Amino acid sequence: MQKKNLILFALLITIAGIFIYPRIVKPAQAISVSQVTANPEAFLGKLTVYGSVGTIYSEEGLFMIIDEAGCCELPVVVPFKKDQQAGLQANYLYSGTMPALGDFVEVRGLLKKQDGYYQYEVESVTRGNQVIIKKL
Repeated sequence: MQKKNLILFALLITIAGIFIYPRIVKPAQAISVSQVTANPEAFLGKLTVYGSVGTIYSEEGLFMIIDEAGCCELPVVVPFKKDQQAGLQANYLYSGTMPALGDFVEVRGLLKKQDGYYQYEVESVTRGNQVIIKKL
């Protein structure tokens, strides 16, 4: 009887671990554009922001993501070429393809404050489960 209870207990612990562990170690949740723009100081550091693509400036290597209500927007600077990098005064180049207007994306990066301005240094842009832009 004790052996059966021990096996049952081990099985319950294993099943609980399978369902609970991923919830404990999952990365920080994405936040909306409006949350970031309302209080950027609270979100300094590594950050994932979600929103819809509102405006695209392909020639410049820049697009804007907007929140659900369309009231707030956040620029996403992703130059693919040296001339775009120089024009945007960006420190990094990126590979990939620009999202389409209206695409829902998650942008991972680092929000920092420098000389009184906030800069969002993009690491990657994901549409669905596919990374479409990444820093080189």
